[in-house]
Amino acid sequence: MLLLFYYSFNSSICFLDFRLLFIIKAYFNIGQGRPKVMLIKQTKFNQNVVGSSFSDIIINTNVETLIKVFGKPTKIGSGDNKTQLEWEFIDNNDNNIVVTIYDYKAEYPLHKIEVWHIGSKNIDNAKIISFLKNKGISEFDIKEI
Repeated sequence: MLLLFYYSFNSSICFLDFRLLFIIKAYFNIGQGRPKVMLIKQTKFNQNVVGSSFSDIIINTNVETLIKVFGKPTKIGSGDNKTQLEWEFIDNNDNNIVVTIYDYKAEYPLHKIEVWHIGSKNIDNAKIISFLKNKGISEFDIKEI
């Protein structure tokens, strides 16, 4: 079963550690519902995400926690090798409000990454931090730099 999963996603996640494949596979089989917290929802790739940028906020946590909190990533691999995983969220009422979570130019396998960047577009940092806390990220793991 693991080999079939690895083979079917070979071009996208061949860089993943085998231990992490089990975790990601388990979360990919979760239902199709989209998480909703405040006015923000997770989305499949949305053109409005283009133009978001680093918001000077990082999360100190591991990939397993992010998958438990936010579900499956929106994107696996960026094509330009800048990110391995990315979660994208847009506001339910305004598609121009965007929050992203990603590993920027991480040189480690996913299971060793402990710093995740928060990108945004048209939203202030206080609302981003509130969103992260409401989803269950500890305030001690959220840092403005």
